[in-house]
Order: sequence, then C-alpha cells, then structure tokens
Amino acid sequence: MAFLNENIRLENNTTTLEGDIATLEDNTTSNEGNEDLFPAGEDKFDDNSDDGIDGSLDNDWLYDSNIPIRNNVEDETDPVGGVDVGIYQDTKNRGICSTWVIPSAERFSFQIVTTEELRCADDHIYKGRMFSSKAELKRALNIFALKEHFGIRVKRSCKGRYEIGCKDKACKFDVRASKLLEGEYWQVWTFHKVHTCTVDGLQGRFPTASAKIIGELLSHKLQASGVALRPKDIIDEMRVQWGLECLYGKAWQAKEYAKMLVFGPPEESFQLLPSYFYMLEKENPDTVIAVTTDEAKRFKYCFWSYRAYIRGFRDVMHLTVVIDATHLKGRFKGVLFVVVCNNENECVYPVAFGIDHVEDKYSWTWFLSKLRDAIGCLENTIFISDQHLGIKKVIRNAYPEVHHGLCGYHLKKNFKNNFKRDDLSMIFTLAQDCYKVSDFNRHMNHIQ
Repeated sequence: MAFLNENIRLENNTTTLEGDIATLEDNTTSNEGNEDLFPAGEDKFDDNSDDGIDGSLDNDWLYDSNIPIRNNVEDETDPVGGVDVGIYQDTKNRGICSTWVIPSAERFSFQIVTTEELRCADDHIYKGRMFSSKAELKRALNIFALKEHFGIRVKRSCKGRYEIGCKDKACKFDVRASKLLEGEYWQVWTFHKVHTCTVDGLQGRFPTASAKIIGELLSHKLQASGVALRPKDIIDEMRVQWGLECLYGKAWQAKEYAKMLVFGPPEESFQLLPSYFYMLEKENPDTVIAVTTDEAKRFKYCFWSYRAYIRGFRDVMHLTVVIDATHLKGRFKGVLFVVVCNNENECVYPVAFGIDHVEDKYSWTWFLSKLRDAIGCLENTIFISDQHLGIKKVIRNAYPEVHHGLCGYHLKKNFKNNFKRDDLSMIFTLAQDCYKVSDFNRHMNHIQ
C-alpha cells in the first residue's frame, strides 16, 4: 500500500508538472514578437530600482524647466516709463507645479529641508567616513568639537591633507583626513577620539564657534517658526545650551547667516519674483500681479493683491481704505506700500501690497493705478493717508471720485510738534473723535 500511495503521488506530481510546462509554453507563445521590448542581455526588471522612492510617478508634482519666462517684456502703456512683466494666464496645466530657469540657482535649494538636513545629515566623525568636500569636513569637525565641548587646533592643512588636534597640545586627541585621488572627496583615515586632557567645557571664543557654525545650529528655529532671530536670543541660546559666551557682533552675523540658509541669498530673492508671481497667478486665478523694471532691466516696482483680498474687500469690508508706505530694513533698502481696511469686527484687513526703491509721486502713481485695476472704485470709498507731498495729487488723479482724508494719528503728531500745550492736544483728540459737525466745530473754535 505504501508503494501504491507513492506511485499515486508521483503520478499526481507528474501531471502537475506537465500542466506547468504547458502553461509556460502558452506564455512563451503569447510573448513572441515582444523581443524588442527587452533586448537580449538586459534585465526585464530591476529589483534594485528605487523609482518608487525617488523616481517620477504619475501623481508627483512635475518640474519642467522649459517654461519661458516673460521677464523684462516691454510695455508702452507703463505710466512711469518702466517695463511691465507679463504674467501668464494659461491654466491648461493647473495642478502641475513647474520650475523655471534662474541665474545662479544651483547655489541654493528650493526644497523645504528638515532640521537634520539643514545641519548636515550626520555630523558624527569616525574612521573611514567620507565627505563631499574639504569645507564639509571642516564644518563637521567644528560642530563635533562644539558638541563635545572642546577647542580644536589645526595641525596641518593643505590641498591633500587636513589634520586637527585638541586645543591642549599634550592631548592625544587626533583626527586626520586626506583627499581621494579622484574627485573632491575627503576621507577620515585616523581618528583617536579619547582625550587625555581635562575638558572643562568650551570656554571663551574658540574658532570652532564661528558665526557660520552658530547660524547653522540655530537655523532650524528660524525655519520652523519663520520669526526672525534676535542677537540677544542667540546669545542666551548659546550660553544655556552650549556653554558658549558669544559676543553681540558674532550673534548678529550668525543671525544673517541663518537667514541666508533658510531663505536664500538676499541678492537672488528679487530674481525669483517674476517666477513666483507667475506660479501665484497660475495657481490662484484672479490674483492681480505686476512687476516693473527700468531701462537697464533692473527691478523697480512690484504689486500684488490676492484673490481672497479682492473678493473680501468688495463684498463685506468697510470702504475706508488706508494707504501708507514703510521703509524696509534689509540689506537692500526699499519701501513697502500697504493698503488696508477694517472688517466688521474692526480688525485690520489687508488689501494690497507693493515694493519700490523709493517713495515718490511716480511710485505712488504706478501703485495706485495697479490698485484701481485690482479693486476698482466702489461707491462711497474713502481714502486715508498721511501728509506725504505726492499722495494728495496722485489720489486726485487716480481716484477723482473718492474722498481723501488725512490720518488722525499723523495730524495729532504734527499738532503736538507745533503746539507744545497738552490741553490743546487733548481738545484736538476730542475734536478728532467727534461724529457730529456741530461738536467738531465747537472744539476747533476753542482751539482757535
């Protein structure tokens, strides 16, 4: 019986094998004519392929550098002799993010990076570790020394070798690295980690705590919050967390370097404006945007008002519009134009913004013309501004049908500068807050 059962199992297995061979022959027959899809000598499938991680998928945001930028396109209708940059209205490929060609863009990244990526993926030092450049090697060593609370001393530095030791010359701590024969890679080939000196912490202003290192360590805070770092906060952070006494000047330099790491170099930010506005209008239709350059194709003016701002102003906002300009305090000076109003909750509601290099009648003329294109001129609109010499005439030309009033804050400030009596200033405040003409005239007559 055992022999019979074994023969039955053998026959069943043979039948199964014959069925598998028949299936394989059918598949081979069906695949005839497809040899061109997979030439001989090439694998049909790559098990090591990582397209699912880094490759382009159907639902990925695609980046195409073949989009022409209508930058510096001349427009004879510009009211101040500048050049308006046309903004594309094409919405056929909406939902697909595209990139653009920007000079010197390879020097910084457009991607949002994590904290560890911003501070280098890994700052650990060990024998055999490789670095992409000598600068990366030095940066990692400086951060390592700062974290381990000791100062470093450069023993040898040339094109092919880099050696450091502890600040204490008697200490046996030693790191040696050399450049590989091919490329710009550097590799650590000697690493004695144990210190034979007494490490009491990093005291003083050692070279390992440079402004760049401090800015790199603290840049994640700026990236996470978007709030500018203050030198005082940087000094406190380095003292508490790292035990390092940092001077105000170095803290200020660290703040500027952290801003450059997160937001990019300031001189290249203006190059991104046309491309940013292009994508903004493409993904946010009905947004009003304009950029103007001078005859030398340099940045002059820009204006933007988001669709939500425009719709909210036209539908539910109070039609008392306040316009003003404030000076920018960055590396490249300029003026920020602001248009705001009040909503039903008496909160400030933004309407439009603009940037220019100076505040004069020409810049106000251009800005208010773009503002009229964005929000139009609704009935019973009132404009409030300070006493800038160019605003009154410009508003009369751009909005002849609206009433123009002066800001009470600026009037009161000028009143106090001209009249040093506090009682008159208080009466002026009462007149300013009146809702009846009779009450207003009574207070003003008393002042006179």
